[in-house]
Amino acid sequence: MKFSNAGCRLLRIAAILFVLCSLASSLAFSAETLKISILHMNDPHGHYAPDDDKSGSVGGFAKAQTVLKELSSRNSTEGRETLILMAGDLLTGTPFSMVFKGKMGVDLMNKMGFNAMTVGNHEFDYGQDNLLNTLRPLMQFPMLSANTKTSSGSNVFESMIEKKYPNTSTRVIIIGLTTEETPITTHPNNIKGLVFDDPLSTAKDLLKDAKDEDLIIALTHIGIEDDKKLAEACPRIDVIIGGHTHTKIDPPIKVGNTIICQASAYAKYVGKLDVESADG
Repeated sequence: MKFSNAGCRLLRIAAILFVLCSLASSLAFSAETLKISILHMNDPHGHYAPDDDKSGSVGGFAKAQTVLKELSSRNSTEGRETLILMAGDLLTGTPFSMVFKGKMGVDLMNKMGFNAMTVGNHEFDYGQDNLLNTLRPLMQFPMLSANTKTSSGSNVFESMIEKKYPNTSTRVIIIGLTTEETPITTHPNNIKGLVFDDPLSTAKDLLKDAKDEDLIIALTHIGIEDDKKLAEACPRIDVIIGGHTHTKIDPPIKVGNTIICQASAYAKYVGKLDVESADG
């Protein structure tokens, strides 16, 4: 599997939100063409409202929703599918998060049309009951983490999801991975009875039977350095959409044939990676 014609530019949209765009990345995974745009955010940490900086009001979920809607509409016009992903840490960091404990964030993500979210370490900050029994039933999108297990070895969340699109046999497989640092980044009571397995070995095991024509996306909350290690350990992954380290990756990093993206933090950036299948 190979990537070619990868490019990136940083756009500031209407002076209200930044968009990290990687355009026309082509990869050979299917004889049938799949054109798909991956729109992604990570680590909003409760910054649902705009923040003020030297240039004025920046970010916020309302502005992000406008950008996502505009990009999705453009994709539709261009015959391109849209996939909207969140790479973890929706919770913790603002009074909004403290008061609503993620309910506001989930409601906004539902309205923004997110297709999947990986579990970040701070998703546990208000306890497992809040996450599993209050927030999860409200979510209109799957919450993914293949390496979060109970002490008996059972999965707590969905490990991965599969998406199919018209006129192509290519499957888009999204696997979720959570940082092993979770037990030391939230109160021990919040993760009592849970085990966080090595994300690299988890990914390798889950993807060992992936087909060549599959497009594999790892939606991770493990940080940029571990994302690089993941790409090296599991070269079957085509794209890593990451979070946790609040890294603004512009242009995307390429490790082997794997493209790694991360869109900073605090709802100030939206990442955009356009991927097309290519023969050969």
